[in-house]
Amino acid sequence: MALSDVTKERITSAQQLAQTIIHWGWVPLVVFVGLRSAPNTSFIKYADQSASVMMRTRDGQDRDTTLE
Repeated sequence: MALSDVTKERITSAQQLAQTIIHWGWVPLVVFVGLRSAPNTSFIKYADQSASVMMRTRDGQDRDTTLE
């Protein structure tokens, strides 16, 4: 069963509309879902863990990171 030209145009326009909505709506959706969920850890705790990992030397020894 062949589709008429009008049906093909409607399918194409619906596909383009869906593609535009997904393209521009993905990041706001992720931000919205992230803000609605309960935080598992604080940002300060995460930043502190990341900093301690970055402070390690190549030989695996931790540097002295005390502030003087």
